[in-house]
Amino acid sequence: MFAILVLIAVTDSLAAEAVSGIALRLRATSPFARVAFSFHTNASSLDGIERGTLDCAVGMFPALPRDIHVHGLRTDHYVCVMQRDHALGQEMTLDQFVAASHVLVTPSGMDLGVVDGWLSLHGRTRTIVTVVNHFADALRIIAESDLLTCVPSGFILGHGQTLVAQHGLMVRPLPFETEKLIYKLVWHERLHTHPAHQWFRSLVAGVCGIPAETTAPGPKHVRRIS
Repeated sequence: MFAILVLIAVTDSLAAEAVSGIALRLRATSPFARVAFSFHTNASSLDGIERGTLDCAVGMFPALPRDIHVHGLRTDHYVCVMQRDHALGQEMTLDQFVAASHVLVTPSGMDLGVVDGWLSLHGRTRTIVTVVNHFADALRIIAESDLLTCVPSGFILGHGQTLVAQHGLMVRPLPFETEKLIYKLVWHERLHTHPAHQWFRSLVAGVCGIPAETTAPGPKHVRRIS
């Protein structure tokens, strides 16, 4: 057992399952250890890891500095969510998708993501009328409007499933295929060989490294990530 305090940031689309999962597994396997969670954006998490105010982070991180280590956790893809009786619920073309009005979810409030990157590469843009920091907020807005939003499918299968059912929302595939989302666990070189942090990173991988609908391995399966 390790008596440490670990500082970690977790991306919003995994936070609902990961925060409680990490905290509970840590309590069960090392009750003298403590964990503190922080709000995640790619930029703020990397800055915190570089400065030492964070020990590790879970996010997508399209680019990483050379002194940052990375462990791949899982892949995912975006789906489109709308009201159940939305006009685009039965069939949606690319032209209809970009012509519709959208809610964008971005923790920083500024960054565009995979969907807009794909559209830009193909000379297209969509109309974003609302920007929020959390996927749950986007679904609540969608439930009361004719707007669309794009969310990772894993979020819908996990925490978002309750909101989809509660508000009677419809989940549709995008009318185009983007690159896959890759969730990553990252940490700084200075903690790379630290035994307690290696153990904690393995615990995080056990919670976050498999789909939400699959049972996570028990503490006896935790291994070090170096």
